[in-house]
Amino acid sequence: HQYTLRVNKRDELSSYLKKSGIGNAVYYPKPLHMQDCFSNLGYTPQDCPIALRASKEAISLPIYPELSMKDVDTVFETIVHFLEQ
Repeated sequence: HQYTLRVNKRDELSSYLKKSGIGNAVYYPKPLHMQDCFSNLGYTPQDCPIALRASKEAISLPIYPELSMKDVDTVFETIVHFLEQ
């Protein structure tokens, strides 16, 4: 139900996609070791640098059986256009 990418300018891409009418979401904006429910463990953001980086880069696009190839092409072309700017 979702296709997840990692991009350096995740928040900018999210805004660009939304302005283009393309749905997207950031499901995990905070890495697991920084979740409130684990605060008693005393982790700092730098304790898990790869998880921290992934949490700032991951963006999910919708994917489902009824998505036409034309829509897939539109999403792809929109992302390419954003990255070429």
